[in-house]
Amino acid sequence: MKNEQRPAGKGATSLSRLRHLIQKTIQAKRRQTLKQNVASLLHYLVMGLLVIGLGVLYVALIEDMFK
Repeated sequence: MKNEQRPAGKGATSLSRLRHLIQKTIQAKRRQTLKQNVASLLHYLVMGLLVIGLGVLYVALIEDMFK
């Protein structure tokens, strides 16, 4: 039913444009949300690796001090 012809009235065209604009806005929001989620995930991944790396260095320094 998407290919259904609308009446040539002004209201139908405005409604169609409004619907199209709303759909585009929703799609843009979804893309933005996805980008934010990926960026957040990468941030936490990098921070986790940094904490693990610092922990390993700390343990290595402690072991080196007691030799």
